[in-house]
Amino acid sequence: MSPHIPKVVACLALPLVFCLGSPAGVRAESGSPSAAACPALPGAPAGLRVLEKTASSVTLGWNALVPASRCSIEYRLFQDGALLAQSSATRFTAQGLAPGSAHTFAVMAVNQRGSSASGRAVTVTTERSAPSIAATTTTSYEAESGSNTLAGGAKVTSCSGCSGGQKVGFVGNNSGTLQFNGVASGSGGSSTLSIRYVNGGATRTGQLSVNGGGAVSLSFPTTGSWNTVGTLNTTASLKAGSNTLKFSNSSGWAPDFDRVVVTTGSSGGGSAWPGRVFAPYIDVTLQTPTLAQTGSSTGSKLFTLAFIVSNNGGGCQARWGGDILLSDNYMLSDINNLRNAGGNVIVSFGGAAGKELGLACSTVSSLQAQYQATIDKYNFTWADFDIEGDTLDNTGANDRRNKAIKGLQATAASRGKELRVAYTLPVSPSGLESNSLSLLRNAVSNGVRVDVVNVMAMDYGGSINMGTAAQTAAQGTFNQIKGIFTGKSDAQLWKMIGITPMIGVNDVTVEKFSLTNADTVLSFSQQHNTGLIAFWDTWRDKQCPSGTPQPSDTCSGVTQSANAFTIKLKAFTQ
Repeated sequence: MSPHIPKVVACLALPLVFCLGSPAGVRAESGSPSAAACPALPGAPAGLRVLEKTASSVTLGWNALVPASRCSIEYRLFQDGALLAQSSATRFTAQGLAPGSAHTFAVMAVNQRGSSASGRAVTVTTERSAPSIAATTTTSYEAESGSNTLAGGAKVTSCSGCSGGQKVGFVGNNSGTLQFNGVASGSGGSSTLSIRYVNGGATRTGQLSVNGGGAVSLSFPTTGSWNTVGTLNTTASLKAGSNTLKFSNSSGWAPDFDRVVVTTGSSGGGSAWPGRVFAPYIDVTLQTPTLAQTGSSTGSKLFTLAFIVSNNGGGCQARWGGDILLSDNYMLSDINNLRNAGGNVIVSFGGAAGKELGLACSTVSSLQAQYQATIDKYNFTWADFDIEGDTLDNTGANDRRNKAIKGLQATAASRGKELRVAYTLPVSPSGLESNSLSLLRNAVSNGVRVDVVNVMAMDYGGSINMGTAAQTAAQGTFNQIKGIFTGKSDAQLWKMIGITPMIGVNDVTVEKFSLTNADTVLSFSQQHNTGLIAFWDTWRDKQCPSGTPQPSDTCSGVTQSANAFTIKLKAFTQ
């Protein structure tokens, strides 16, 4: 999947004041003594973007230009057609703005010869009010508590490594059950369950039922001994007030249970992830997204942000689209607003364009440091690695990346958190190619917990029914990963499957993913209880004006209403 590279907008598309070499009230440089020494006008600055916004201010940034020999460059920033500032800096904060007010900004460069045309203008609306911060509540519930219900032979036993020195064992084998009663959840919603368990043998399975609902199967790896406690993190949708959590196993023994730690509310990393996720990609280099506003208007509040790659100079430094520094705080306030409204975001590393960090960083430690800096900056809890093209064939980078990812997950665990990991990979209608399978085998050998294998159901190379192809690609991938992620049940393997089509006209333009195809993917994914649906990308989820060349970065190329794919597929999230 390829991010858009910002283009310069023609002068006639902008207000006249943006196109003049010497706007009203601004000194013209062409007559200065050094004008003859400077050989040419500067180019138009690219990459104008909103870094942060509040109810009263907007911080903007843009890409620096390299001045020609004997030239110096400054930048002129315009707000609503009027000159706002001129300096050599590549960021500026416009202040004193009214809450909820819309403003258009543009930037041009100026040197001793005069001014450039303006780069692309951006329009932004300030926040209507300061966001509120949602509180988090973490409560621990002991398995041996007298308020719980033990049945069918389940009983309290001693455990030297358990909190309180006790645990509940003999759960499962068809009859033994442990039910936690009185699990509180304020206003309700998705919550994180950290299950502290003991398993001195091989991997065991336990079923979890919330409030008497359908049971979800969980896999509990060995903890090494019957007095050593491990942690399995999962999510559950809790109702407001009091809830029950019931553990069982209808076909074998479940592990022993020490306690369950329940976290409700937002911890800054967003709401806990639901069991099924619809999170379309959004190219954050095309224009500055307004995630909270988009989530509010469509009712779909989960997104995948594309892409973090190395800096365009090729060095080992994480940047959005190769240009935007983490220190710019790009989208940070918007992400926080989305999370406060119950949404969340996935970060995607890689993509088809730019240099993937695994190629740019030559050591595991330097690579892990760049991934970690990105995760820590935005408090990401789900990382997607979009590996395709020549990058996928680089076995050295693949091994380095997997070792770094293992380190990321270990760091998250040491902080009492969980980092979900998805691999997004190219696919044929029959499944993954051999290089993708090799990458996944290497991930397993390096100890990576891969949560999702997300197939790019697009660009197969010819005319094909895109809905059917997505189904067969997912089925083929399921069959293939059975031999890689051994020990998992069919239900667990299906939960690892993600499907990501390119909506509308694909890069192979005879391929068109329609709303009917979206129905097919949604039905198939619901039937098999897969883990993820996404698409490329949110900006394209609208109909094109007549005559738009295809494929387009900003519209789908098929007949549809605005946000039709999002509104249809959001039903998958639950």
